[in-house]
Amino acid sequence: MVEIRVTDDSVDPTGATLIEGMPGVGLVGKIATDHLIDERDMQEFASVRGEGIPPVTVFDGADRDVNSPIRLYIDDEEELVALRSDVPVHVMDAPLFAERLTEWIGDNDVLPVYLGGLAAERDADEVPSVEGIGVGAG
Repeated sequence: MVEIRVTDDSVDPTGATLIEGMPGVGLVGKIATDHLIDERDMQEFASVRGEGIPPVTVFDGADRDVNSPIRLYIDDEEELVALRSDVPVHVMDAPLFAERLTEWIGDNDVLPVYLGGLAAERDADEVPSVEGIGVGAG
């Protein structure tokens, strides 16, 4: 069971764009999403808990808060939602996690954007290309 627990009912993510920031190759999604949340001063409105998510809490030294390791943030002005994860989801539970997140995305008519790195062999002075893959109607 994976649960997305809304902690702030004053926000409405309906129709927003979601930037996903799970830890992955090179931490690309995590770093970009963390930067976006900090720069936009986004507000936390939900936490994600359940199977495959390590039973840990994350301490935020700036606010002195203890948080769930996976959280959703919102910028109402820009209709932007960000998924911040400070832990990876266990590989065996990733399909359940993805299924629940996909249900939430559909229920809220959210457009997801997934960020990730691509491991590749290259010369030290070679600048990597930026690539994207579109799916569905997006």
